[in-house]
Amino acid sequence: MKLSKKALKQYKAYLAQEYPLCQICNQKQAQDAHHLRFGCYGADKDDTSLIAVDRECHEWCHQNKHESQEKYEHIAKENWE
Repeated sequence: MKLSKKALKQYKAYLAQEYPLCQICNQKQAQDAHHLRFGCYGADKDDTSLIAVDRECHEWCHQNKHESQEKYEHIAKENWE
């Protein structure tokens, strides 16, 4: 689902407040929100598939796209609920 710019900004602020630590390593401060589902050029972007991550884990997600989706999609679903 694609959110409006305003709703996406609010959702990212909610994630930052609720999850101050990276949802992958639980050790470092979360600095980014990562889309687990992001199609070619953003065509299939799902704004409800966000998780709060630190920069190192964010880079890992981009380098291991399929593995990160499999491991952490359940977290994104719980975040949205």
